[in-house]
Amino acid sequence: MKEFNTLSLLANEASKNGKEEILRRNETETLKKLLWYTYNPYLTYRVQQLDEPMAYNVVQPDISQELFLLIDLLAKHTTTPTEARGMIKRLLAKCTKDGAEWVAKVIKRDLKAGVSSSTINKAFPNLIPVFDVMLAHPMVEPKSGEQHWGKVKYPAIVEIKFDGFRVIAICDGETVRFFSREGLEILTLDHLIPQIMQLRPGTKFVLDGEAIGIKYNPNCKTAKKNYDAGKNWQFAQGLSMAKSKQGTYPDKEMRDCLGYKVWDIIDYDYFLTQGANGACKPLKYRKTELAGLFERLDRPLPSIQMSVTRLAYNKEDIVRMFKEAVAAKEEGIMVKDKEDVYQFKRSYSNIKVKEFYTADLRVEDCFEGTKGTKNEGSLGTMLVGDGTISGKVMGGWGDDLGLDMWLRHKRGKMVGVIVEVIYKEITADNNMRHCVFVRERFDKTECSWG
Repeated sequence: MKEFNTLSLLANEASKNGKEEILRRNETETLKKLLWYTYNPYLTYRVQQLDEPMAYNVVQPDISQELFLLIDLLAKHTTTPTEARGMIKRLLAKCTKDGAEWVAKVIKRDLKAGVSSSTINKAFPNLIPVFDVMLAHPMVEPKSGEQHWGKVKYPAIVEIKFDGFRVIAICDGETVRFFSREGLEILTLDHLIPQIMQLRPGTKFVLDGEAIGIKYNPNCKTAKKNYDAGKNWQFAQGLSMAKSKQGTYPDKEMRDCLGYKVWDIIDYDYFLTQGANGACKPLKYRKTELAGLFERLDRPLPSIQMSVTRLAYNKEDIVRMFKEAVAAKEEGIMVKDKEDVYQFKRSYSNIKVKEFYTADLRVEDCFEGTKGTKNEGSLGTMLVGDGTISGKVMGGWGDDLGLDMWLRHKRGKMVGVIVEVIYKEITADNNMRHCVFVRERFDKTECSWG
């Protein structure tokens, strides 16, 4: 198959422009289908392990139609793991060793070719569906101090900002699939499926919310460590249990200890087409619809709750609600425009109000950005610390400064430099959460806080 040769060319090309040119120059319907099956965020195959055949073919035949039929079957999740491995093994045996490796990469949804959905869509517009969710701006920019009070439209909806793990639940009327904010499928939340189906049986809809610890689970090691230290165990437990392997925790433990806080309901077609089709409803109507679903239940759901909604009529209301949330040891509050529709980007219709702290720490190491992203060939991650606490800084520098610091690091000029960072809190492991770069402290040679 000549398409496998194209994938090899992609893997060996370093530049994004070069990858786009390779895609355009070698365009075929089979190539586009291979890319679609690999990068479509709404397709998941749940294949954890592949079995190698005893022998491979000498010549690579065109197995594209067999591959696409097999993937369509895997996407339905109707086969057992043993059946799926057997079918895949038989298909791999029809390929050369190199061809089998590409088939395996497609099924595992990672070509390892340094190409992203955005690069593919530049070469073949709108080929890969996009998975974006609505994100919020901070009320006070932590780096610049710029404030956005003027962007609030009163009366505004206010609700608690839960400190959990973002989860999108997509119900197709028969079952529910869960995704992270990046579009990665989460396979550990099956205990929520029957409860979500009770909300609107037999219909299609999408829920937006967060997985979070609702009852302390001493069997969750990260939660126990934070609980014993008086730290935020709810976040640690929610993240750890949601990201655990299937079967790590018993069903009852998952039901009792890992909850889902829901704050929005979105039309199924509207979400899957990222706003191109479907019902486009203002937030106030979505909130009414969501509240109605919970109110019709005979009894509360054991693991799922709708976030409590309040109205703020001025800045003083928002400040008071924020202080109440902090006093209750919540992360903060969300301020939302009740007239706005769900947007698939960061929007001032959603504004978060929360606290941050600052520290001046020493750079311990730097790492290049992930291949295929905008930070490839530039600074991607910076590790900072003072010997007692540490943090992984994922951003805060612009493109020019990121490139400058990465080139300085390659010359051995970044490790040991003092930088100012902002962070949300320190965990029981002495790691800073939500650590963001602010600036380099040319005026300092020692670490400090405050």
